[in-house]
Amino acid sequence: MSTALGLVGRERLATELAHALDEARDGRGGLLLLAGEAGVGKTRLASAVLEHSDLRVLSVPSSPATVAAYGPIVAALRAFRRTDANADALTRGPLAAYLGMLLPELGPPPAGADRATLLEAVRCAFETIAQERATVVFLDDLQLADSATVELLPSLAAQLESLPLLILGAYRSDELGRDHPVRRMRMELRRAGRLREIQVDSLVTGATPAGLLRLDDGQLVDADLVLAADGVASRVRSAAGIGTVVRDLRYVSRRVLIPRRAGDPGGTFPGYWSGSRRIGIAGCGPALLYVFLFCRPDDADGCAVPLNVASWTASFPHLRDVIERIPADCERRGITEVVAQPWSSGRVVLLGDAAHAMAPTLGQGACISMQAAVALAEGLDRIRDVRSALEAWEASQRPVIDATQRYGRIYIRLLTGWPRVLTDLRSLAVWGATHSSSLQRRLAGAPALPR
Repeated sequence: MSTALGLVGRERLATELAHALDEARDGRGGLLLLAGEAGVGKTRLASAVLEHSDLRVLSVPSSPATVAAYGPIVAALRAFRRTDANADALTRGPLAAYLGMLLPELGPPPAGADRATLLEAVRCAFETIAQERATVVFLDDLQLADSATVELLPSLAAQLESLPLLILGAYRSDELGRDHPVRRMRMELRRAGRLREIQVDSLVTGATPAGLLRLDDGQLVDADLVLAADGVASRVRSAAGIGTVVRDLRYVSRRVLIPRRAGDPGGTFPGYWSGSRRIGIAGCGPALLYVFLFCRPDDADGCAVPLNVASWTASFPHLRDVIERIPADCERRGITEVVAQPWSSGRVVLLGDAAHAMAPTLGQGACISMQAAVALAEGLDRIRDVRSALEAWEASQRPVIDATQRYGRIYIRLLTGWPRVLTDLRSLAVWGATHSSSLQRRLAGAPALPR
């Protein structure tokens, strides 16, 4: 099956997922989780199997629109209403009126509705959907879903086991903090004997400069070019023998999307310092704010889980309203820098964090990685000899990426090592650096992409 789906080395997982779909078609649905690290292929696996299934698929990808309470459930119900000729079926039934709690377009809900009533209304809605046709609701990036949705899923799992409807939830296992709602959901499912999960691991255990890729089942795949974007702890980088320096930058970050309110800080990208702590805020569409918090790893209050709202508010009193909206279990991560030298070996080339993970203080890591990837594609199209194309690509991209890494590292040192009594001088130094034409010229090392 895996080969027929255009997948390599995923036969067992594809068969396991297809079996779950067959059970749902026969009236034995419920909840099935797909777990794995970012970029390991969860969405690709699910999409390929679902595409070849005869079940109706209501797909809810990660989106700012699904971050609000019950956002993924709302998106799934609206997807049904958009695509099914009998969409008005959701408005019929004894509890249909309570769906107005989630879908205002259905009208105001009756007074006195509680969570138990809402749960039963959602179950009835899914039952109505399943009566029309066996269905899969695919919730991708479940780790980003709101707590209310995640807390609802175990109850739904029990009630959908006798219906031809399967909720398929994919989540990034490497992005779950100790008190993340998905962790609590898994514990609840396990205690009830209802935890069904497919673990999607990296297929690749190594690669050679000759382009020979080794998979975890022992299979060898010969590739024209191996593009390794497998992160800070890249297996391909290690197996290809590419020299690398990995540095712990001794700084901790938390990044989160929160609902936006009138009066929130505006501007291009407002950032605030307080001692060795930093908060940055950026608009992310009309409904959300992207907020990041930085502190040193020896800042016990700053690193506390759950988030120490009182401590952060004391550092940034004017941002109290923003800080109070940050989820208490907001994930924290250490910041690591990777310097690979060179970025390629033979027919193996590194991209993104595998080659040049950097401090997020300048907000350039993802953007610069995408630019480098586009430049690589253009270079390979222009220069037919792969080795020559890789050398020219690295020569053109490396100056700006090295400089961005260096200045991001310096920024962290300004935050963590500057004497507290000289804080005012630090602000002047940063202002001067950001207005320095000489510094700006040194940062402008790579050609811009054509518009």
